[in-house]
Amino acid sequence: MVHLIYPHLFCFSYHRSPDAIPPSWTDWKQTHPDHATHAQSYEYAGQDWDAIFEVKSLGDSQGLLLYGAVREEEKPQSIEVLAQLKQHFSGIQGSIGQTWLVLSRWQPDHPGEGDRQGLDQAFQDIAKLWTIESWGNEEKFLGNVLRSAVLPNGEWLWVCLAEDSQTMEAVSNFYYDLQRLFYYQHKIRWSHEQSCKIKEILSQETFFPLTHEIIPASQIKLTEATALKGDFYELRQVLYDNMQKLDRHTRGLEGLSLQLQTLKTNLRAYEKRSQRIEQRCANYPFQTDIQHWSDFAGNQAVYYQEQIQQDIESLSPGLRVREQHIKTLQVLVAAAQGERDRNIENLVGGAGLGIGVSSAAAGAWAGHTSGPWQTFSVSLALGLLFGVGSYLLLRRYRT
Repeated sequence: MVHLIYPHLFCFSYHRSPDAIPPSWTDWKQTHPDHATHAQSYEYAGQDWDAIFEVKSLGDSQGLLLYGAVREEEKPQSIEVLAQLKQHFSGIQGSIGQTWLVLSRWQPDHPGEGDRQGLDQAFQDIAKLWTIESWGNEEKFLGNVLRSAVLPNGEWLWVCLAEDSQTMEAVSNFYYDLQRLFYYQHKIRWSHEQSCKIKEILSQETFFPLTHEIIPASQIKLTEATALKGDFYELRQVLYDNMQKLDRHTRGLEGLSLQLQTLKTNLRAYEKRSQRIEQRCANYPFQTDIQHWSDFAGNQAVYYQEQIQQDIESLSPGLRVREQHIKTLQVLVAAAQGERDRNIENLVGGAGLGIGVSSAAAGAWAGHTSGPWQTFSVSLALGLLFGVGSYLLLRRYRT
């Protein structure tokens, strides 16, 4: 068994909101009322542990730096003390993501044990607290041994174990650099997740062409019968439905473009921040070799970027096809509406002629029949005959 000396647990939590503090952060402050305020920081003094709670504005987001440590700085303690610190921070959540950092000195239970064996045991014990199956590559940060792992819920865990207090204290000068670095990393992953959600929504309406289709299927189900009949109401309904889909289609494409730009912006900031940390580390007489930062920027983040770019390129042709279909529908609707208007004009023309003939017949036959009902019947019959006949002639020959 390995014992920890003066262990610290950091929670870097990030929430996408420039103003409102997430409820879980507020709840933590309310459940720890015995704290002292110093500028933007809140220092909490527990019975056997201390904590510092600090919220910073990060553009369109907020970042929480919450860390706690035991009070005994030199007394070796079992791994259970780290589990207690973890329990104190339970419930903290951020909409963008979180990174946990364990910083501690360590020593084997038996001084005679080899350093390698004791160090591996320390990482194994810590892995059990977060249910980690495997660690990433071992690296060096200011002379301290550093390992990382991705947690099942998308969070990150970093463990930095020091052999002496000097290298451990050196890490304290990088809290805010790490806060920024972790933020950019989470924002990159968050942008990719948002793009996946947008694609899933658009895929439900077949905006994305299937990979097995040589020619993508038509986005509009327009039957030949509908086009030939010129059903104005049916055509208009199809047109309006596709105009609504075009709006969602366009906004989805803009949403993907926005996430791509957000990812690129945070990737550039991530690379600059990692370079800044490396330059600062060069001023210390301790070894620093962290390949994870360059690997994430050059591999994982680039993969996210290329995937979003590919989704945009796959979506754009469908957008152009739908726009062309809508233009076709607009022509059909205009033709159907024109045909309907001509039918109405023919009907009015026929009705007008019929009424005129009926009126003339009624005037001519008045006084020449045995009664008014005969006059009405004859005039009505002639009006209907001439009205229907003229309507049929107008419909046949009028274009």
